[in-house]
Amino acid sequence: MLSSPDGIDAAQQLANRYELQTATSNHGCPAVHMYVYAGSPQKVSQAMASKWSNEHLRDLGPRPDVWLRESGSEVDKTATPSPIAEEYSVASSPLVLATADRATVAALGTQRPGNWAETFDKASRTDRGVLRPDPTTSSTGELATALLYGIDQPADQPRARAIEQLIGRTLDRDDYPLGDGLAMLCRERELTPPRNSMIVSEQAVLRFNTGAPLGGRCAAGTGRLSSQEQLKAFYPSDTRGLDIRFARLSWSDASQGRAAARFGDWLVSDDGQQTLLAVGLRPNGVTIRDPLSEQNGVLPGATVKDDPVPLEALRAAMRQYDLAHRQGRVLLALDASGSMGAAVDNGQTRFTVAGEGVRRAIELMGQHDEFGLWLFASGRVGAAIQEPVPIGPRDGPVNGVSRRDAAVAALSRTTPAGGTPLLRAIRDGVAAVGPSDDSRIRALVVLSDGEDTSSGLTLGQVKEAVAAADVRIFVIAVGETHCAAETSRVLSADSGGACYDINAGDAGVQLAEVFAALWGKAAR
Repeated sequence: MLSSPDGIDAAQQLANRYELQTATSNHGCPAVHMYVYAGSPQKVSQAMASKWSNEHLRDLGPRPDVWLRESGSEVDKTATPSPIAEEYSVASSPLVLATADRATVAALGTQRPGNWAETFDKASRTDRGVLRPDPTTSSTGELATALLYGIDQPADQPRARAIEQLIGRTLDRDDYPLGDGLAMLCRERELTPPRNSMIVSEQAVLRFNTGAPLGGRCAAGTGRLSSQEQLKAFYPSDTRGLDIRFARLSWSDASQGRAAARFGDWLVSDDGQQTLLAVGLRPNGVTIRDPLSEQNGVLPGATVKDDPVPLEALRAAMRQYDLAHRQGRVLLALDASGSMGAAVDNGQTRFTVAGEGVRRAIELMGQHDEFGLWLFASGRVGAAIQEPVPIGPRDGPVNGVSRRDAAVAALSRTTPAGGTPLLRAIRDGVAAVGPSDDSRIRALVVLSDGEDTSSGLTLGQVKEAVAAADVRIFVIAVGETHCAAETSRVLSADSGGACYDINAGDAGVQLAEVFAALWGKAAR
């Protein structure tokens, strides 16, 4: 079963409950075993359009029999033949503005605070900011963007840009990660007390307030939060909900198709509906009541418009977002030490696989995005970082050729050798990128297969430089290094970035995903 990143835990709980239910009538043996995994809306959209090609089998996961999806723009329903054999709604979760900040609660009042435009304006006039999941990686973020911009009367470009600038400032100020709603809420849980207003689903508020696991650094639950720490949810008058839909895919064989259909039947049965309630979703026709209650931060009796946001409205909002969001200024520091010459699949090396990822990532650049490439390797303490592609705009030439061609040429003539001056590359890299601002999100992406061997610097010295730089650090750890290593874990988490443990053969895919998020594009 395929789920969204935000919905993976609920999907797993539903699968577990269904397996137990089938066991009760089968002598204690489950009639089905369900493998549950998640994919971002953009990845899933591409996979569905390609009928789940071998590339998506590798990058995303096995071809699903069931898709528990949050209605959005993932599927082109005009495609022929459709990958969906059967689809229907089973539950919903409205989008809310949630906050634990007393000043914001007072500004919004005890009743509905108006429509989304008015709610956003009231919340943004306090000392706190407003956050929204990344619309390029989250169905919640996509729907939230459409609601913020306006569905019936879309905002003009200056207002859309002002919305994105305020959200960007809030993300940067408290080092929130770029990503889905649960990652954002995990960071909020780490802040004491919770600080900012967030546009999330009602289900996500319930997970936060009850101390449920949120994934990542918040994989362990904390238990129910105190009333002061809980988020209060406000329901703007024009809010809409995520439509949680059961979809059975057409490519399943006959036996798997029948098993998938039986799971769909269970979701709309009494037992399935009660399980949906237990994971914080609203089964069809169910209004708010326990466990969706005021003690969990939800206003009793709140209702939501049932009509879904039209697909074209979602796509129009994303086109407007593409023009309004902050541009990216990204420096890639690529390990060129000797260990990067180690062989991986198909006769390639760690370095050549990474080089393919760089080429793929550059293709995602927008006209006004900026990119630079550094290579770091040394044979002695304090040396040597090469700067074959200085940071600059996509269409700005480098030595008479395009930025992409300059990067490809630099990679093709490099033979990995020497030690790993990782800390020096990070310290100098954040200084070169410069701090984020209203116009640009700035990030250092580091791909390395080992710990520092030749910088002559301490982690403490580099932490000071990172703290002063206001630059996000993303670490892609391959080979012998891991995100558990102190350098990768501390520097990425403290800067609002992330660290990814991957197989060397997947380096290109991960690079493309990171750059897509920074440039506000869907990874292709």
